[in-house]
Amino acid sequence: MKKVFLFLLLINLFTLAAQEEIRTLNYPSGEKQYEGKIVNGKQEGTHLWWHQNGKLMLEANYANGEPNGVWTRYNEKGDFVSQETFVNGLREGKYVFLQEVFDTEEEAKFDSLGNLVSETSYRKYVHNYKNNQMVGPFQSFYANGSLCEEGQYENGKATGFWKKYDRKKYLIEIVEWKEGRPFSKRTFTYYNNGKKRSETFFILYPEEVAHGTWYEWHENGKLKSQNNYLNGKINGEWKSWHENGKRSFKATYKDNQLVKGSWVEYNQKGRKIKTKN
Repeated sequence: MKKVFLFLLLINLFTLAAQEEIRTLNYPSGEKQYEGKIVNGKQEGTHLWWHQNGKLMLEANYANGEPNGVWTRYNEKGDFVSQETFVNGLREGKYVFLQEVFDTEEEAKFDSLGNLVSETSYRKYVHNYKNNQMVGPFQSFYANGSLCEEGQYENGKATGFWKKYDRKKYLIEIVEWKEGRPFSKRTFTYYNNGKKRSETFFILYPEEVAHGTWYEWHENGKLKSQNNYLNGKINGEWKSWHENGKRSFKATYKDNQLVKGSWVEYNQKGRKIKTKN
């Protein structure tokens, strides 16, 4: 009886061992491409992929054939590309990845002969997931580490007011999102001294048109002009000021048309000098 029991035990152990294997793949040139454990025909544990130059490309974790745990990717240089976490096959928690972008504002790179090598940089993006849907805060960063963009997701859709900054950390754009669709946009420009130069507003849906109050400032910070748009057309009073703060001109528009007799110009002392009929 004991011999029968030992024989069956050996058979079971042999069967279990046969259901687990380490699989590997190689590139045609012979370098290792992949290695991972297969249990009962399903991926299990940590699986590794390599670039052909031998640098690690992907470290992925599985449980019972589904992504489970941290996945980390690297480029051919061995630099970090992305990291995300899975739970039972679904993205969960923070997802960080780098993406190359064409960006002429980044410092261009040249070779020893002065030839342009690259005008590309990268952005770092940080998403958050719950049950495979994007939720909560989103951020992106310039290559120098400064904040580029920030916003919110709800049930996988962008929502609320998203802000974008330049590399000097000045706010340059605010986009309002509703149900995953951009609804309105406010933009800002600045002088080299950091003072605000302009502020504009657009409605983006169903099409992009100028809307609301637009502003311009002189480099000394004093208001330069103020005009109003309604669904893409100038409407209402358009006012302007000299750098000393004195009125420069005023006019009234209706549906992009100047109201007769409303254009009045002033000199730098604020005295009326001209009227257009």
